Amino acid sequence: CFFRELRHGYEDGPELKKSLLPKAQQYEIEIVKYLNSGILFIACMGLTGDILDPSNDWAIAPHILTDGVWAWPADFGYYVENYHAKVESDFVEHMVAVNWTMAEEENIDFDSLEDD
Repeated sequence: CFFRELRHGYEDGPELKKSLLPKAQQYEIEIVKYLNSGILFIACMGLTGDILDPSNDWAIAPHILTDGVWAWPADFGYYVENYHAKVESDFVEHMVAVNWTMAEEENIDFDSLEDD
């Protein structure tokens, strides 16, 4: 989900355009809610916009969010909701296993996340 085209993506990350599905994936509504409710892990300055449609005035800070197990960029939910960006099956299985419930911030061991 750290797509290479994004300013905050990984050089060797997947290509966003190749990750787009023609229609909503199973559980997409629940996935988007889960992603958007993530806990702030790394705060970032500035704003990032819609890389697929620069004319869109949507923008968000490129923070990194977490649930204590997984980490993802704050704009990932946007790309899932608006473009059906595919979410890794392991990540979806994790969301299902926790019954779409975000961890409480006080229960997240941020120090161990930084070591991974």
